[in-house]
This record gives sequence, C-alpha cells and structure tokens, in this order.
Amino acid sequence: MFSRVLLNKNSYSSLIVKSKSVNNAFHSAFRQNKLYLAKWLIKSKPQINSKILFYDACKTGNLKLCIFLCQLNNNIQDFSLNNNGAFNIACTNGHINVCKYLYSINPSIIQVTYDTHYYQRINERGHIHIINWLNSIGH
Repeated sequence: MFSRVLLNKNSYSSLIVKSKSVNNAFHSAFRQNKLYLAKWLIKSKPQINSKILFYDACKTGNLKLCIFLCQLNNNIQDFSLNNNGAFNIACTNGHINVCKYLYSINPSIIQVTYDTHYYQRINERGHIHIINWLNSIGH
C-alpha cells in the first residue's frame, strides 16, 4: 500500500496525512517542495529522526535535502559519527556534490586519517572522481 500525503499549500491545520509513518509524510512534503511543512514535521514530530534522514540523503546524493537538514541543524557535527560519518557515506557512494557541500560548511570534516581500505572501497565502487577530488584538496 502506498502512502499519500495531501497538502494544503496555505495551512498546517488542513494537513491530511494517510501514511504508514511520519517519515513518509516528511518525504512527501519535501518532494512536493513544501519545505515549510517538512520543517514543521521535523520540529513537531519526535518520530522523525533527522540524523537518519541526513544519512539517507548523503547515501542517495540528495544535495537539496542535505542542505535543508543542515540549515535546520546548524551544527553538522551533530549529524556525523566522529565528525565524518556523513562525509564518508557520500564519498563511498560517489556523490561529489554532497561531499563538496559538507566540506564547504565544515573543512575539518576531512581531518580524519583514512587508510588504504577507505580509498579501496571508493575505488571498487568506481568513484575515481572522488579520489581525484580528495587528492586535489590535499588529502
């Protein structure tokens, strides 16, 4: 069964949600570019785990969602394990735009020493452009 969210563009009170979860409602609101509603859902519904949403956005390369979630939470380090988890996910999945964005808002995110296994995982997935970019910024 597919979940649906019917949104009134002018009011929170007329939100009609037919959904299996609040997370689905958030994603539907975000996809429909109802950012005011997505923001309201995150702030008012404790069931929405913005950290999981953020990691999913990094994994899938959804830069718009990454930016949106970072703007809601001004401290990107709250979203990342050891200050680089989200960055690692974006790199190993080949999402250069997300990597560059995370680096631009927090250059210290890359201060972690990576071993050869990290580069090997990126290489095995065919993301040479990520390795080239990491090398170009002196990493």
